[in-house]
Amino acid sequence: MTNISSSFNAFQNDFEVLIAPLYETHENDFDFIGIHGRKHISRALIFGECLARYYVTAFNLSVDFEAVRTAIAFHDAAREGNGRDVWEAESAELCFHYLQRKGQEESYCREVANFISQKSEAHSWGQIVYDADVLEYMRLFCNTPKGKEQFEEERLCFLSHKDILLSSTAKADKAVRSQLIEEAWLLIRLTEEVGTIRVSNHYLQDLLTWIGENDAKFPLIWSLLSRDEENSSNNK
Repeated sequence: MTNISSSFNAFQNDFEVLIAPLYETHENDFDFIGIHGRKHISRALIFGECLARYYVTAFNLSVDFEAVRTAIAFHDAAREGNGRDVWEAESAELCFHYLQRKGQEESYCREVANFISQKSEAHSWGQIVYDADVLEYMRLFCNTPKGKEQFEEERLCFLSHKDILLSSTAKADKAVRSQLIEEAWLLIRLTEEVGTIRVSNHYLQDLLTWIGENDAKFPLIWSLLSRDEENSSNNK
């Protein structure tokens, strides 16, 4: 078995040094309120991690964690503005070259990069990349009168009739789906408050620590983040 925590910790080190600075640049250049900054990408990574670990836990799927983490981490990396993402191809290329430098084969690098450039046509583990961003979309409603009511839950594939990662015999637990949405909303709302956690290039690590310190508020998220073992030696 591969240890999830160890592989995630190793990824966090890379993220802090090589990827988070790209999002810090966003904040300095065009994204002064942090819509596509380090908060956004750190929470998206946590949501993706929870989704991936749930599929491992509940359905014994062999998830490619490296693909999921890397595609999520780079999905907004090349942005030059907020609003509609017209830079997906450029973000995908950054992802591709990052994996190449890590020694991955070209075909694998392109497959993972395509999770970004073809995000609206999510397939394979790209669905997790897509869903992590869908959950993060709720951040746009934090300061609106209706709040989470504006979130279009049908856009989320996780444990719905659109979930391509479920076999025809797998039972989708609607209660888990609803709980994840509620906890994701709470996490976003609380961390969008000024001063909750200082934004830095190690924001992801600080956020994980903060969730652990407030685990009673996030029982599902924390139970998934606390798991240590992946179920397949083939997992990344």
